[in-house]
Amino acid sequence: MIDGRQVSFRGEVGEGPVLVCVHGAAENHHLFDWLIEALPGRAVVAVDLPGRLGSDGPPLTSVSALASFLERFIESQIGDDHFVMGHSMGSAVAIEYALSTDSSTLRGLVLTGSGARLRVHPDILERFDKAALERRVVLATEEDFGPDVDQGLIAEVNDFRLLTPPEVAASDWRIVDVFDRMSDVSKISVPVLILAGEHDSFTPTKYAIHLAEQIPETELHLLEGCGHMLLAERPEDVAVRVRWFLERVGG
Repeated sequence: MIDGRQVSFRGEVGEGPVLVCVHGAAENHHLFDWLIEALPGRAVVAVDLPGRLGSDGPPLTSVSALASFLERFIESQIGDDHFVMGHSMGSAVAIEYALSTDSSTLRGLVLTGSGARLRVHPDILERFDKAALERRVVLATEEDFGPDVDQGLIAEVNDFRLLTPPEVAASDWRIVDVFDRMSDVSKISVPVLILAGEHDSFTPTKYAIHLAEQIPETELHLLEGCGHMLLAERPEDVAVRVRWFLERVGG
């Protein structure tokens, strides 16, 4: 329980420090299923942010509120050395957490599909707002992936996306649209691994490059052939880089 809310998550026992995973807008912890399967033996926790699956709502309405929620979750469930890994909105939460927490147990960040500022095209906001009013889920399309994506993978991603209520998805995208830490990311004091899809149309590679240029201790990898959903498209490649980073920084 966090602030009287029931919180759901997927937890895997293994070697630490624990990798705490935070999903993106309109998603839930299942986004990390592919990566977790590719990281056998690592301690991983993938949390559901408020308002989806078994995490009580209502959804929180700012990245700073989500970072505070994450901090209390880590204090209650982890309480030890840990890394935070985020995807898209989840990376914004990870950045905010690193900038706002005074925790001495944060060892590093893994940022995927990320940027210091995440403006959303008005058409996307309108699409999700309209879907929320009509009580329907906006599904992932080929635009979310690299050019050679398998249609079966898109279907798998959408099976999980259907589990997130439409009004929560719309709220998520509004949160993303106002996130801006452009002038602050240089203050992040822990090591950071940045992964970006070569064909990411939502958070282009220039966002990742800017982060790498601003944060003092970073490692950047651009993954060929995949888009914004790189965790589902290339989990093995992501896992290799994540595992190496965790072992180098965290032991």
